[in-house]
Amino acid sequence: MRTTDVVRAAGGCVVRVGAAGLEVLLLHRVSPDEWRLPKGRVRPGEEPETAALREVREEAGVLAEILCPLDETEHQFTDRADSQRRTKRTIYFLMRPLSSTTAPTDPDFDQAVWLSPAEALARLTFDTERHVVGVALRLLLGQD
Repeated sequence: MRTTDVVRAAGGCVVRVGAAGLEVLLLHRVSPDEWRLPKGRVRPGEEPETAALREVREEAGVLAEILCPLDETEHQFTDRADSQRRTKRTIYFLMRPLSSTTAPTDPDFDQAVWLSPAEALARLTFDTERHVVGVALRLLLGQD
């Protein structure tokens, strides 16, 4: 596979301690109807950590800091720009919020919400992102 066929992306599993315990930040995409972790493409010359923090800020309106890398996922997709089949490799980081409010600024998303781990796992659209949240929870709860 040519390197041009691989799209690099980065995202965050942002977790905080709320009144009822751990909470995970999820985004709701309007079209298609999806619940997601914040993530997006790494820009040329940008480090994955910088991209992940930028995506969390842009998509959810949350300032965050990275605690550690979590996992890397890979999936195939058809690029809307040129209708070509590509591989997307996304590295996710465990993050904690530095701000308590959410304010989605990306028009693709209409909600950024804090959910219990069980609710977040139930709502997430994609198995790969459920896996990432599971890795984060096991790490935070000392089960790995």
